[in-house]
Amino acid sequence: MKNERLTDERYWDDTWEGLRADGGAVPNRFKRFLFELPATRILWNRILPRFLPKGRGIRIIELGSAPGQNLLAWKAHFGYEVFGADFSETGMAMQRKLFARLGLDESHSIFGDVLAQDFRRTHAEAYDVVYSGGLIEHFSEPREIIETHLEILKRGGFLVIVIPNIIGLYRRMLPPEVVAAHNLEIMKIPRFRALLDMPGLHRLYCAYFGGLNLGIAFGGPTMFHRALPKLQIVVNLVARVVPIPENRWTSPYLLYVGRKESGRQR
Repeated sequence: MKNERLTDERYWDDTWEGLRADGGAVPNRFKRFLFELPATRILWNRILPRFLPKGRGIRIIELGSAPGQNLLAWKAHFGYEVFGADFSETGMAMQRKLFARLGLDESHSIFGDVLAQDFRRTHAEAYDVVYSGGLIEHFSEPREIIETHLEILKRGGFLVIVIPNIIGLYRRMLPPEVVAAHNLEIMKIPRFRALLDMPGLHRLYCAYFGGLNLGIAFGGPTMFHRALPKLQIVVNLVARVVPIPENRWTSPYLLYVGRKESGRQR
């Protein structure tokens, strides 16, 4: 079956047009207390440190990285040498500007199609960690893009994939055109797990996570949508005291962490 992209360069150029990278500024404690999402604490403080090493000599690449803020989080929490690839010219221009502002190597912002054969050959087994956050769900047959992740991952390296969960609560809050840009079938844990259970890849973690993130639907046209930022602050504060159960209906994300076998694959 042909693998169809559910989005194109124009979709992403339009998404990033007019947005401004924030330069990676760290909010003060009060703002962080109010605005830090449950998903942020859960991912960076609870889950990923259980499986991934830290160190400056570790190279990570994010596929679909524009406009670059995710890579700043990896550098801040794990100290990695960061690289990012994307096919949106607008998004990559923003990422290069962000990198330059923070003194990061602009050449680590790689403009190109990560599915292209030359990209896969050039970067074959070049990275200790390969990550994507919100990428594979934009393909009708995401196995091909997952194979790209594995081809550029070193033996013994770690694969981290995050996708949004918009088949429950969030689907009802989003415009139809946004929903249509996503492969909803892979947002069910059995399907997501089966998709990533591949030869030569050892699963370490696979589950829903994130508590509740109403920000997925920020910017909608109704009064309800305009109230979501304030509701999210309440959620953020409550979640610091009472953990929000993870499930397919309200958890905003799915997360997979795996490790590529270090020996020769058969």
